[in-house]
Amino acid sequence: MVEALTLELDAARQRIRYLETQLERVRSTPNYPHPDHARIDMLGDTDHFFRQLGQHTVCGVYVYDLVAGHNVYVNPRYTELLGYTLADLDALDRDGFIALFHPDDRERVLTHMVEVGERRDDKPVPVEFRFRHKDGAWVWCRSYDVAFERGPNGRMLRFIGSLIDITNVMEAKEARGQFARMAAHDLRAPTRRIRQYVELLTDEVGDELSTDAASLLDAIDQQAGRMHALVSGIRRLTGMVPPADRTFAPLEDLVDQVLEAVPLDLQSRSVHVLRDRLPVLPIYPELVQTLYTNLIANALHYGDPNLVLQFTVARTPDSVVLGLRNNGPPIPDALLETVFVPFRRGRGRSAGPGLGLPICKRVVDCHHGRIWIETEPGHTHVRFTLARSAA
Repeated sequence: MVEALTLELDAARQRIRYLETQLERVRSTPNYPHPDHARIDMLGDTDHFFRQLGQHTVCGVYVYDLVAGHNVYVNPRYTELLGYTLADLDALDRDGFIALFHPDDRERVLTHMVEVGERRDDKPVPVEFRFRHKDGAWVWCRSYDVAFERGPNGRMLRFIGSLIDITNVMEAKEARGQFARMAAHDLRAPTRRIRQYVELLTDEVGDELSTDAASLLDAIDQQAGRMHALVSGIRRLTGMVPPADRTFAPLEDLVDQVLEAVPLDLQSRSVHVLRDRLPVLPIYPELVQTLYTNLIANALHYGDPNLVLQFTVARTPDSVVLGLRNNGPPIPDALLETVFVPFRRGRGRSAGPGLGLPICKRVVDCHHGRIWIETEPGHTHVRFTLARSAA
């Protein structure tokens, strides 16, 4: 019995080897379908498969044609979310389609289109904007777009995207911001009053206090000062509303004003300042002053004792990339994703309320730009965009 089973097992093995040889021979033929193609074929006709996918996805899907100036494909979910059929969009010219975006968001959307076209890694690029529904209401959308078709010269002709409705999320965010602004406003007076009381008490009985009592009084004043800085930071972060129009302003003059406002800090650290030739840009000057002030303060706090600050400029065909580079220690990779999040203090140090870089991001957002950090041993470089072109 054992010998019979052994012979049968050997025969089965030979049969398997023969089948494997035949299968490899078939796979090596030029017309053998790729496994991924075979999987789609199992689902039926490829065109039918993708039509069904577009019909039943939960996101609005669209293809935007840069030549036509509007979407040339939308799925049913897009129509459900925004009200427009493909026939509605076909009736619009480029200006009519762009007019459907909220006036405050149009520049952001146009900048986003440029960024999608410049990306070569085929990774979707996100953007948030308000879009006018066919019934007239504004709908907050979050879209993810990627180049769909390029011409012979590599320029993007069409991009494909998907969107979701985030109106409820944005309304809740605005409600939280309103609450934060009200709370910060109400907290300013008590913190200021505490510091005034400490000053009065020090003037009245300061000489009579024991060393421990004087230290406690000084600690109260320091904590009240931190509270005041935190409240002021929250007010700036949540109440930062840009003016109606930008102003063409020379960044050279603006940076001079910022540096003149912090001369003692720079002298006490023997800071060496370098700068590229800064351009004239359409900006909100007061907000950009706040941006540079916070970047300098952040560099003073975390930078090298012999600090070198360099105001940088790099130009691309579609944008001007600004920055502030310092010779401080690098930021750990684990913190790069959180440095622009409020109340996240970098690298374990405890000074400040953790709002400097979040305020910088808010300023950049108001300009519809983007901000990021490049860091390596020996330097940290905060880079940002404020406008698509210079004067």
